[in-house]
Amino acid sequence: MKNLSEKEHEALKIIRNSIIHNGSKPTYKKLMELLNYQSPRSINIIIRSLIEKEYLAYDEFGKLKVNNFPEVIINTTVNVPILGQIACGSPNFAEENFEDVVSVSTTLAKPPHAYFILRARGDSMDGRHIYDGNLVLIRKQPTANNGEVTACLINNECTLKEFYKSDEYIILKPNSSNNQHKPIILTCDFTILGVMVKVLPEI
Repeated sequence: MKNLSEKEHEALKIIRNSIIHNGSKPTYKKLMELLNYQSPRSINIIIRSLIEKEYLAYDEFGKLKVNNFPEVIINTTVNVPILGQIACGSPNFAEENFEDVVSVSTTLAKPPHAYFILRARGDSMDGRHIYDGNLVLIRKQPTANNGEVTACLINNECTLKEFYKSDEYIILKPNSSNNQHKPIILTCDFTILGVMVKVLPEI
């Protein structure tokens, strides 16, 4: 691996992001705009340098690809909202209901999935190392597998519990050192908002 200049590093991140999200590299015009260059020749020089340094390569179809170097070199992030409230009995992901936005690595918040963050309340999931006030990264999806920690909406309240499904029931189980917390048994009238990916470090 060879060292990158600041511009080469920036260009590599832009190209990698575009390939991940759009399936192709950005146009020379877009690269010129993002890198503040006036000439396509400057972009061509950077791309040739990245190929020579083996950070970029062409695949068998002639498409540019990013070689699999350690993530620390070309790490990217996405902005994930902290969900502030859920109104009207259904999950409301409108911008005005977000408390804040947090930058999360794409090694955790992997495209093309959508994500949001919930702030945990109480001690009902301390057995899964989820403590009061923790920020929990959730991947938005309407289904879950048995044993996964899910964010569910029940009677306008969002809860974080282990999900289990049988032929007749849905069981949302706490995992806690506090035995006052009991399983919630459901037959209908609930919504899975998503599945937990990770408890995030304190911000």
